[in-house]
Amino acid sequence: MKPIILSVFLFLIQCASTNQSIYRTLAQELSSANNQKTIAVMPFEGNSKDFEPVLLAEKLTHELVKSGNYQIIERSKIDQVLKEQSLAQTGITSQEELIKIGKLVSADGVVVGSVIRENQYTTIIARIVDTQSGKIWSSSRVSFLAKENSPSKQILTPPINIVTSKADNTYKPIESTEKPKAEIKDLQLLRNGKFGRFIGLLKNESNSVISGSKLYINLKDKKNSFLDTVLCFTDKPIESGEEVPFSCIVSDFPSEYGSHEIFFEPETRFYGNYTPFKILSEKFKEDSSGLEGFTLTGILQNNTELTITYPKIILSLYDGNKKFLGSAISFGNQKKLTPGESTSFKVSAYSYSLAGKPKSYKVQTHALASSRVQ
Repeated sequence: MKPIILSVFLFLIQCASTNQSIYRTLAQELSSANNQKTIAVMPFEGNSKDFEPVLLAEKLTHELVKSGNYQIIERSKIDQVLKEQSLAQTGITSQEELIKIGKLVSADGVVVGSVIRENQYTTIIARIVDTQSGKIWSSSRVSFLAKENSPSKQILTPPINIVTSKADNTYKPIESTEKPKAEIKDLQLLRNGKFGRFIGLLKNESNSVISGSKLYINLKDKKNSFLDTVLCFTDKPIESGEEVPFSCIVSDFPSEYGSHEIFFEPETRFYGNYTPFKILSEKFKEDSSGLEGFTLTGILQNNTELTITYPKIILSLYDGNKKFLGSAISFGNQKKLTPGESTSFKVSAYSYSLAGKPKSYKVQTHALASSRVQ
């Protein structure tokens, strides 16, 4: 009973702090060498109803103003230009349109992004794009448990009743199910001022798919007293024998930090349909300008019989000894693909988010499967 109580307690702590920290984390990660440049925060696109696009932009604007790293265009000025251009705030989906709006409000860069609901998690991805060159200055990603997974709305497994035979009243045995097992590998802490990030790999050592996991890191001070709890997220469901990267973001790392402990409970509960897809071609290179660090570009294809949405590419980086150094994700430029369709993609791994210089990499794919073509 105690582990269950602890799990719910930690979940409630995380839910209470999530809304306060996600926008602050996005704002801090979007900081770059382009300080004091003028930027405009645009409404985000996405498939999640957890956030209104304009409301998200307002909250992120507030945190960016507090950070003092950029000069922010007033929301009313953006709305005026949108009205003049006859563009609905939630209808702008192309980067070209967003850059055009940014130029019209005299912004050096525009903040664009997506809100994606995937299984039990919601992910916000934000990036700042230069309005002149189209180059990405910086990027940020934050994931958290979706609203539907609050304790009051958890899906409970029905109790198993003992079935008896009316003829002989014999108890029938119930087959036991395998308890999922997983190993945490290459756990590392990356610090940059008040910002901290735990990274690592989660290896599925069971025969069933781990489609969700509760992985917490408890922060303690030098006297071993509790400071805070951080919730970590994997980038995709984990197949048997597979290793998937995870990250845990601490936007305001406590100065009293002395150590940490891990609380982990793997889950095999199924959260919707998902499928991998095929990478037709890829090219990995180091960015000579030093702004992006490393990039992976290429063409992906929906080689399944299903229509897929939000095709995700997960890039994991390793040193010469195959030690995990960090990861990055991105999505195909086309958000929805029917069977046989292809699209290009680009994944950027920033040097500041890695634990060293990579010598090799691994690519994993994941997409939501929406329908089968007859």
